[in-house]
Amino acid sequence: MGYREDTRIDSAMLAQVDNYAGAIKSTLDAVQGHLLRRMSALHTEHNRMIPLHQLPIEIFVQIITGALEDFRTRGWSSRTHLGRLVTLCRVCKRWRDVIKSTPSLWTTIDILDPAAITSTAISLSAHHPLNILGTLSPSP
Repeated sequence: MGYREDTRIDSAMLAQVDNYAGAIKSTLDAVQGHLLRRMSALHTEHNRMIPLHQLPIEIFVQIITGALEDFRTRGWSSRTHLGRLVTLCRVCKRWRDVIKSTPSLWTTIDILDPAAITSTAISLSAHHPLNILGTLSPSP
């Protein structure tokens, strides 16, 4: 066997190894995707069993409304109603779904709220009357 023939054999073997590596990577990606979907489903099922999530939505909304009361009496990092509402949306998917589908929670807007959050609130309030909070400083 000559040098060229050895090189062809080596190239063929490397190509075969690359094919196996690609197949292994593809299989691992598929397994990882399956495991991530299964973990997500287990988290969702676990969250459904939490007693708070078994309450009727109307009572749950009342709890959220109470949590959004005057920020001076609570340890919120966000100063505005919508800021606190967005924070509660981050607790879990169920909270986010309930909050986003309850127009009355989105009706209080503070002039300090960022424009993007205000725009979202107006959309989610579904034509309920808005309560605008805040005061404008008079110009000198």
